[in-house]
Amino acid sequence: MNNTYIFELSQTPIQTSIESWELTHFFFFKNPFWSEEGEPNDASDRQFALECLMNELPQGYSMDLVNESIDIINPNAYLQQTIHRLQTINPSQPMRYPLGWWKNEVCLFGDILIYFDEELFTLHEFLLYTISLSKDYGIQKLYVGGVFEYYN
Repeated sequence: MNNTYIFELSQTPIQTSIESWELTHFFFFKNPFWSEEGEPNDASDRQFALECLMNELPQGYSMDLVNESIDIINPNAYLQQTIHRLQTINPSQPMRYPLGWWKNEVCLFGDILIYFDEELFTLHEFLLYTISLSKDYGIQKLYVGGVFEYYN
């Protein structure tokens, strides 16, 4: 089993974080995140989890570990990188195991999930989603609330 993380993010500083039991409805039998059914736990080492998130953020994003916030500097760099990567993916691979191909090659699902606006995203799904938010609504900063661990 691998430890993986869920980060609660918000457009405004979070005064009260969600509780782990509020995430249980995402972790049902055969859920799409390849994880065990049940309730996530509070992260045992919040600082280490934040450093993991910082290391996974692509070019165009910056993390302030002290203030526990993410600056959206240039999301277009990430979008262009994603488009280039998608153009180089071998389309014959999904025939054997389409969900695995999608999660590993297209979505790059690894160890980080993002809880935002009552939805759960993989990190890369979330980054693509926030590109339009940063353009349409001028969102340039995100704040970290709760940090949880789950197992897969």
